[in-house]
Amino acid sequence: MLKYVQMEPGSHPTLDISGGNDASRSVRRVRGFTIVELLIVIVVIAILAAITIVAYNGAQNRAMDARRMQDFSEMEKALRLYAVDNNSFPASVPNPGSSTWEVSTDPGFLGSLNAYDDSHVFADPRNTSTSRYWYHTFGAGAYGCPVSMGPYYVLQANGMQNQASSGGSVIQTNGCTGQTLFTGAYLTDSHSYMYFGFL
Repeated sequence: MLKYVQMEPGSHPTLDISGGNDASRSVRRVRGFTIVELLIVIVVIAILAAITIVAYNGAQNRAMDARRMQDFSEMEKALRLYAVDNNSFPASVPNPGSSTWEVSTDPGFLGSLNAYDDSHVFADPRNTSTSRYWYHTFGAGAYGCPVSMGPYYVLQANGMQNQASSGGSVIQTNGCTGQTLFTGAYLTDSHSYMYFGFL
Protein backbone atom coordinates (compact mmCIF):
# COMPACT_ATOMS: atom_id res chain seq x y z
CA MET A 1 0.00 0.00 0.00
CA LEU A 2 1.45 3.32 -1.09
CA LYS A 3 0.68 6.57 0.64
CA TYR A 4 2.16 10.00 1.05
CA VAL A 5 3.16 11.11 4.49
CA GLN A 6 2.11 14.57 5.60
CA MET A 7 5.03 16.92 5.33
CA GLU A 8 6.27 19.33 7.92
CA PRO A 9 7.10 22.80 6.74
CA GLY A 10 10.53 22.82 5.07
CA SER A 11 10.72 18.98 4.70
CA HIS A 12 10.70 16.88 1.57
CA PRO A 13 7.97 14.44 0.59
CA THR A 14 8.51 10.79 1.52
CA LEU A 15 6.87 7.61 0.35
CA ASP A 16 5.63 4.99 2.82
CA ILE A 17 5.68 1.48 1.28
CA SER A 18 5.35 -0.44 4.49
CA GLY A 19 1.77 -1.38 3.86
CA GLY A 20 0.99 -0.73 7.46
CA ASN A 21 1.25 -4.40 8.44
CA ASP A 22 4.04 -5.42 10.89
CA ALA A 23 3.55 -9.15 10.14
CA SER A 24 4.27 -8.65 6.46
CA ARG A 25 7.60 -7.05 7.29
CA SER A 26 8.92 -10.02 9.27
CA VAL A 27 11.76 -12.00 7.63
CA ARG A 28 11.42 -15.81 7.52
CA ARG A 29 14.52 -17.49 8.97
CA VAL A 30 15.86 -20.58 7.15
CA ARG A 31 17.15 -23.24 9.58
CA GLY A 32 20.61 -24.71 8.68
CA PHE A 33 22.62 -27.69 9.98
CA THR A 34 24.02 -27.50 13.47
CA ILE A 35 27.67 -28.28 14.18
CA VAL A 36 26.67 -31.53 15.88
CA GLU A 37 24.71 -32.67 12.82
CA LEU A 38 27.65 -31.85 10.51
CA LEU A 39 30.03 -33.79 12.76
CA ILE A 40 27.72 -36.82 12.70
CA VAL A 41 27.64 -36.73 8.89
CA ILE A 42 31.45 -36.49 8.73
CA VAL A 43 31.86 -39.43 11.12
CA VAL A 44 29.43 -41.59 9.10
CA ILE A 45 31.27 -40.79 5.86
CA ALA A 46 34.61 -41.66 7.50
CA ILE A 47 33.27 -45.01 8.71
CA LEU A 48 31.90 -45.88 5.27
CA ALA A 49 35.21 -44.91 3.66
CA ALA A 50 37.14 -47.14 6.10
CA ILE A 51 34.84 -50.09 5.40
CA THR A 52 35.29 -49.59 1.65
CA ILE A 53 39.08 -49.48 1.95
CA VAL A 54 39.15 -52.66 4.05
CA ALA A 55 36.91 -54.46 1.57
CA TYR A 56 39.08 -53.31 -1.34
CA ASN A 57 42.28 -54.45 0.37
CA GLY A 58 40.71 -57.82 1.13
CA ALA A 59 39.68 -58.28 -2.50
CA GLN A 60 43.14 -57.24 -3.66
CA ASN A 61 44.82 -59.74 -1.31
CA ARG A 62 42.53 -62.54 -2.49
CA ALA A 63 43.33 -61.72 -6.11
CA MET A 64 47.09 -61.80 -5.44
CA ASP A 65 46.82 -65.12 -3.58
CA ALA A 66 44.83 -66.57 -6.49
CA ARG A 67 47.56 -65.39 -8.86
CA ARG A 68 50.20 -67.08 -6.70
CA MET A 69 48.33 -70.38 -6.69
CA GLN A 70 47.90 -70.17 -10.48
CA ASP A 71 51.64 -69.57 -10.86
CA PHE A 72 52.39 -72.56 -8.64
CA SER A 73 50.13 -74.76 -10.74
CA GLU A 74 51.92 -73.69 -13.92
CA MET A 75 55.38 -74.14 -12.36
CA GLU A 76 54.47 -77.63 -11.17
CA LYS A 77 53.31 -78.63 -14.66
CA ALA A 78 56.46 -77.24 -16.27
CA LEU A 79 58.67 -79.03 -13.72
CA ARG A 80 56.92 -82.35 -14.43
CA LEU A 81 57.44 -81.90 -18.17
CA TYR A 82 61.10 -81.05 -17.59
CA ALA A 83 61.52 -84.17 -15.43
CA VAL A 84 59.98 -86.39 -18.14
CA ASP A 85 62.57 -85.18 -20.66
CA ASN A 86 65.57 -85.05 -18.31
CA ASN A 87 64.80 -87.62 -15.61
CA SER A 88 65.58 -84.95 -13.04
CA PHE A 89 64.46 -81.53 -11.92
CA PRO A 90 66.39 -78.43 -12.97
CA ALA A 91 69.15 -77.51 -10.57
CA SER A 92 68.38 -74.39 -8.59
CA VAL A 93 70.49 -71.31 -9.30
CA PRO A 94 71.37 -70.26 -5.76
CA ASN A 95 70.98 -66.78 -4.38
CA PRO A 96 73.78 -66.29 -1.84
CA GLY A 97 71.51 -64.29 0.48
CA SER A 98 68.67 -66.81 0.42
CA SER A 99 70.25 -69.97 1.87
CA THR A 100 71.18 -71.16 -1.66
CA TRP A 101 67.55 -71.07 -2.84
CA GLU A 102 66.66 -69.68 -6.25
CA VAL A 103 64.30 -66.74 -5.77
CA SER A 104 61.94 -64.87 -8.08
CA THR A 105 63.49 -61.48 -7.31
CA ASP A 106 66.59 -62.61 -9.24
CA PRO A 107 66.64 -62.26 -13.03
CA GLY A 108 65.99 -65.52 -14.87
CA PHE A 109 64.08 -67.26 -12.09
CA LEU A 110 63.42 -70.85 -13.28
CA GLY A 111 64.68 -69.89 -16.70
CA SER A 112 65.42 -73.57 -17.38
CA LEU A 113 61.64 -74.06 -17.74
CA ASN A 114 61.27 -71.60 -20.63
CA ALA A 115 60.81 -74.38 -23.16
CA TYR A 116 58.00 -75.90 -21.09
CA ASP A 117 55.94 -72.84 -20.19
CA ASP A 118 56.15 -70.57 -23.25
CA SER A 119 58.89 -68.53 -21.58
CA HIS A 120 56.51 -67.42 -18.86
CA VAL A 121 58.18 -65.18 -16.26
CA PHE A 122 57.20 -66.41 -12.81
CA ALA A 123 57.18 -63.65 -10.22
CA ASP A 124 55.18 -62.94 -7.11
CA PRO A 125 52.61 -60.14 -7.62
CA ARG A 126 54.61 -57.99 -5.20
CA ASN A 127 58.01 -59.65 -5.78
CA THR A 128 59.90 -58.06 -2.92
CA SER A 129 62.35 -59.45 -0.40
CA THR A 130 59.41 -60.35 1.88
CA SER A 131 57.00 -61.56 -0.79
CA ARG A 132 58.52 -63.79 -3.49
CA TYR A 133 58.79 -67.33 -4.86
CA TRP A 134 61.52 -69.76 -3.84
CA TYR A 135 62.78 -72.94 -5.54
CA HIS A 136 65.26 -75.58 -4.44
CA THR A 137 66.11 -79.21 -5.25
CA PHE A 138 67.06 -81.81 -2.63
CA GLY A 139 68.53 -85.27 -2.74
CA ALA A 140 66.69 -88.41 -1.70
CA GLY A 141 66.16 -88.58 2.04
CA ALA A 142 66.93 -84.90 2.66
CA TYR A 143 65.19 -83.25 5.61
CA GLY A 144 63.41 -86.37 6.75
CA CYS A 145 61.68 -87.39 3.52
CA PRO A 146 61.96 -91.17 2.89
CA VAL A 147 64.89 -92.16 0.69
CA SER A 148 62.54 -94.37 -1.30
CA MET A 149 60.72 -91.29 -2.59
CA GLY A 150 63.85 -90.12 -4.38
CA PRO A 151 65.06 -86.60 -5.05
CA TYR A 152 62.56 -83.78 -4.95
CA TYR A 153 62.04 -80.07 -5.38
CA VAL A 154 60.35 -77.56 -3.14
CA LEU A 155 58.47 -74.45 -4.23
CA GLN A 156 57.61 -71.82 -1.67
CA ALA A 157 55.68 -68.55 -1.64
CA ASN A 158 56.15 -66.39 1.41
CA GLY A 159 53.70 -63.60 0.68
CA MET A 160 50.31 -65.29 1.09
CA GLN A 161 47.93 -62.76 2.65
CA ASN A 162 44.54 -64.35 3.31
CA GLN A 163 46.17 -67.61 4.32
CA ALA A 164 47.83 -65.86 7.26
CA SER A 165 44.48 -64.78 8.65
CA SER A 166 42.81 -68.15 8.19
CA GLY A 167 45.11 -70.66 9.83
CA GLY A 168 48.73 -69.95 9.00
CA SER A 169 51.33 -71.67 6.82
CA VAL A 170 50.37 -74.46 4.44
CA ILE A 171 52.58 -77.32 3.26
CA GLN A 172 51.77 -79.83 0.50
CA THR A 173 54.23 -82.67 1.07
CA ASN A 174 52.73 -85.18 -1.38
CA GLY A 175 53.53 -88.15 0.80
CA CYS A 176 56.67 -86.99 2.58
CA THR A 177 55.65 -87.64 6.17
CA GLY A 178 58.99 -86.84 7.79
CA GLN A 179 59.27 -83.20 6.80
CA THR A 180 59.37 -81.83 10.36
CA LEU A 181 63.03 -80.85 10.17
CA PHE A 182 62.46 -79.17 6.85
CA THR A 183 59.51 -77.09 7.96
CA GLY A 184 61.30 -76.08 11.10
CA ALA A 185 64.20 -74.78 9.04
CA TYR A 186 62.34 -72.98 6.27
CA LEU A 187 58.60 -72.71 6.88
CA THR A 188 58.81 -70.03 9.49
CA ASP A 189 55.82 -67.71 9.14
CA SER A 190 52.07 -67.76 8.57
CA HIS A 191 52.39 -66.24 5.08
CA SER A 192 54.23 -69.27 3.68
CA TYR A 193 52.92 -71.84 1.22
CA MET A 194 55.18 -74.77 0.37
CA TYR A 195 54.87 -77.55 -2.21
CA PHE A 196 56.96 -80.72 -2.54
CA GLY A 197 57.37 -82.36 -5.95
CA PHE A 198 58.86 -85.83 -6.54
CA LEU A 199 60.03 -87.69 -9.63
